[in-house]
Formats: sequence, C-alpha cells, structure tokens
Amino acid sequence: MQAAVAQGRRIICLAGSGRTTDEVLAALQGKGIEDERLQTIVEQGNIMAFPIADGAKAFRALIRQLLFEWQGKKQKAKITHP
Repeated sequence: MQAAVAQGRRIICLAGSGRTTDEVLAALQGKGIEDERLQTIVEQGNIMAFPIADGAKAFRALIRQLLFEWQGKKQKAKITHP
C-alpha cells in the first residue's frame, strides 16, 4: 500500500477481507488507528472501499468503470498536450 500511495495510485480495499485492509477502512471512517504507517496511507492515499460481499461481478464492473475513466483522462491529456 505504501508504494501505491507514493506512486499516486488508487487503492481498492476489499471491505470484509480482514486485517490490514479493514484497519485502513476503519480509519477512513474516523476510527482511531495506532499504526503510523497505516495512518499515513489513510491520510495520503486515494482509497476506495469495495464490499467483498458484493461479489466478483460487481468488482469486475467497478474495475471496468475505473479503467474507462483512466483511459478517458489519458486521451484528454494527449489531446490537450500534443
């Protein structure tokens, strides 16, 4: 997670998957967290939660949506900055 934050990448945390991911998501909701590394990830990261119970089909749809958004931004950048 630290590397993804440093690179400015979006992080999709699977809510309900346990351990570190659930700690990060709890911190996003304002609950206290003792691990300073995780607190930094929460403060600086582009984090979104995905409920694991929603299943693979919904996760696939989310990934597809995010990829299309990213491709659209990439195309606009090429047009704006030839």
